[in-house]
Amino acid sequence: MSAKRTALTPPEPPEEPQRSPFAELVREIRRSKGVSQIEVARRGGLGRGYLGMVETGARGERPSRDSVLRVAKGLDATDDELEALLRSAGYPPLDRALLDGMALTVEEAIKADPKLREDHRRLLLAMYRTLRDTPH
Repeated sequence: MSAKRTALTPPEPPEEPQRSPFAELVREIRRSKGVSQIEVARRGGLGRGYLGMVETGARGERPSRDSVLRVAKGLDATDDELEALLRSAGYPPLDRALLDGMALTVEEAIKADPKLREDHRRLLLAMYRTLRDTPH
């Protein structure tokens, strides 16, 4: 049986959320670069309070892959830091060929995708070329 709380008994402090490996790594990288949470959020296109919630554990264990990539962008993460951030959030690292600038062009990727039917491939290529070539 638990003891009754009286007016003289202070309330127990709320439990701190558990910080994930991702949260710890984000904080470590951010502090090592001497940049504020607000600046990282701004650079990564994230909400102002998002990074604070990530670092304290209030956002939960696993951010979306897109959020990890946005945080990495905001941190101006190196390739190794990006890989570590993805792993710490439970995602596989990006393909090194993509990171090393040897990525396929959009057209090459469409042509190489074995899951696309030929008519879909032609349609996508036509749409891409129209959008690409349209003056802004």
